[in-house]
Amino acid sequence: MLKRISDGIRDGMTFEQAMLKLGYSPSYANSSTHLKETDSWNALLEQELGDGELLKVHKELLHNRNWRARDSALDKGYKLKKKYDNTLNIKHGLANLTDKELDIEFAGVIRAVSEGIGDSKRKSKTRGKQ
Repeated sequence: MLKRISDGIRDGMTFEQAMLKLGYSPSYANSSTHLKETDSWNALLEQELGDGELLKVHKELLHNRNWRARDSALDKGYKLKKKYDNTLNIKHGLANLTDKELDIEFAGVIRAVSEGIGDSKRKSKTRGKQ
C-alpha cells in the first residue's frame, strides 16, 4: 500500500490524491497523520529519502547562490522526517524567571527607558537655551 502511495506521489499526485485513488475515504485520505506515524511509513521514508541524501543537498545548499527551491525541498524533507518542527526556542537569562519576576524586570526596563527619554529632552532644551 505505501509503495503505491509513494508511486502516486512520484507521479505528481498529492498524498491525499494517491490515497483516494487507492480507495480510501476522503476523510481518511485528508488526515494522513496516522499513516505517517507507522513503522512501515518511516522505513519507506528512509528508503526513498535517506538522511545521507538530505545532508548532501544541505551541504550543497550552503555553497549555492540559487537556493530557494532547494531550501524549500529540504525544509519539507526535514519536517517530513520530523528532524525539526519549525519552532524556535530562545534561551535567555529571563527564561527562568517567574511571571512576577518578569513583571518587576520589565517595569525596571520601562522606567529606565522613560527616564532616559526624559533626560534627553531636558538636555536638548538646555542646549537650545544656550
